[in-house]
Amino acid sequence: MPNMVLTPAEQTALSSLIAAEPVPGHPLPERRVLELIDRLIPCDGIGGSYYAETGEVVESIDLPGGFLARLEQHDATCVADSLHIGFRNGSGNVVDLWLDRTGTTFDDRDVAMLAMLAPLLRRLVRERPTPHTAHLTVQERRVLMLVSGGLTNAEIAGRLSVAPCTVRKHLEHSYRKLGVTSRMGAIAALQGCDHPELDLRARLERFA
Repeated sequence: MPNMVLTPAEQTALSSLIAAEPVPGHPLPERRVLELIDRLIPCDGIGGSYYAETGEVVESIDLPGGFLARLEQHDATCVADSLHIGFRNGSGNVVDLWLDRTGTTFDDRDVAMLAMLAPLLRRLVRERPTPHTAHLTVQERRVLMLVSGGLTNAEIAGRLSVAPCTVRKHLEHSYRKLGVTSRMGAIAALQGCDHPELDLRARLERFA
């Protein structure tokens, strides 16, 4: 097992990464997130691409000196080693995040660090707030995501290690911010398909 003791600078970067928010309406994390990853796994290039089900690149992000920049300079052969991690985003779509180095290779600690960051990165590329829910707190969105999974307040409290009354308060605040009065209405807003004309059956079919 590689040494995973973090330096003070790495601890600060990890704390900032944990607090990072998904970008409303975009499947890729913001550049600040890539910069934080670079502090934890130093690299010469870092970026990501959002692939449609057809394999077409819909959107990309790349910090200076990364792979896309080298392609423009017709010098993509200088990559000595690369790390990739992918996440599904919607039906058939994939977000691929990558890191590369030009002079050295990644070691076991780098690979272990990326594996440790995977749950954080998955949240940033999969749990994108819709414009309707961008003003909810991270914890309020997490509660609603668990509600949409069919969990009760008591089960959500156990999952998040909080009291059931705290879950209830998060739901009350979410209802008020979203302008809804029920769990179904909140779930619909969370999924970005809050069309009032849909009956209950139609709503459930949209969540399937």
